[in-house]
Amino acid sequence: MATEWYLQAYAKGHEQQIPMTNLMPIFLKYPIQKHENCIDLMLPSGMVSVYINWSSDCVSSMMISRPIQCDTLSNVLFEVMQCGNFIFFTSDGVLPIVITPCIVDELPVGMIDSLGYPRLAENLTTFSQILTKMYSH
Repeated sequence: MATEWYLQAYAKGHEQQIPMTNLMPIFLKYPIQKHENCIDLMLPSGMVSVYINWSSDCVSSMMISRPIQCDTLSNVLFEVMQCGNFIFFTSDGVLPIVITPCIVDELPVGMIDSLGYPRLAENLTTFSQILTKMYSH
């Protein structure tokens, strides 16, 4: 199981800038503690640190440190991924995920060679199932 998860948004091979005004309402559904480049997200199952430049107007990436297996985190990540052309991947290279097939065409040249072809999770149920499989490896 990876100790870091990454979300990165791309458009035409370049970083896609996602307005923080689209992302913060997702995080603010739960108690948070803001730090310089991190938000501690207090979920019902425990705390997760989301490394994101929350003071910026737009971001293209975030890293989830010490992810926990819970439906709430799956919901948060799926909602975030719906805000842009995000690819989800882990530090150990297991199971990159996209939520629409067209995102593959937006990725930079060589990313699929590096990470492997992403799994498609078009809905929250499939996304949660793929994450659950990560914990069984």
